[in-house]
Amino acid sequence: MKRFLGKCIEYAFVGVLFVGFYFGISFLTETYGGSNNQILILFGMAFIAFPLSLFGGYMLARPIQHRLHGKSSTETAHVLRGNEKPHGVTEDRNSPYGGNGG
Repeated sequence: MKRFLGKCIEYAFVGVLFVGFYFGISFLTETYGGSNNQILILFGMAFIAFPLSLFGGYMLARPIQHRLHGKSSTETAHVLRGNEKPHGVTEDRNSPYGGNGG
């Protein structure tokens, strides 16, 4: 259900961007276009607005989808290796008096 809601939000962003690109391209063809404005609008929508709106909707919806799935944007997957200690830890368990292993 969360994935479906995320896709609905993504395609809502796609629709809003597509309509915005349509008005932007139609304005530009009316202002700078020649006699065949409809052809310019059709090619602009097919090759510029549609791919850009799909990509832009995906990028705008990514943070919302990550929140829906429970993934934090600040979450790191760092694994301690060897004798590496967590941040702020100065002693280790091997020394009898604490400290840095001495």
